[in-house]
Amino acid sequence: MISLIKGGNYLKKRMNKFFATALFTLLLLMSVGCTEKKETKTQDEDIKTIEAVLQNSLTGPSDELKQILDKESEEKYEALNKYEEKLFKRLFCK
Repeated sequence: MISLIKGGNYLKKRMNKFFATALFTLLLLMSVGCTEKKETKTQDEDIKTIEAVLQNSLTGPSDELKQILDKESEEKYEALNKYEEKLFKRLFCK
């Protein structure tokens, strides 16, 4: 009779270990699965920002930029800073 009780305790301990391991694995997989989508969304936003910067930087100068570049040196730098801030601030400061 005593050996049967000892065997039952062994089986209980083994089942508890199995359920604890299965639960931990399930929680780990769920946490990894939930974080993946967030990174993809961030990467998509970063790609859009980079594309917008390249589009604005590498296309020909606009009429506004041409007028700024025709100004005198000190006035030109102030106007150029304001122009770039207006153009790029919305992309980098969120």
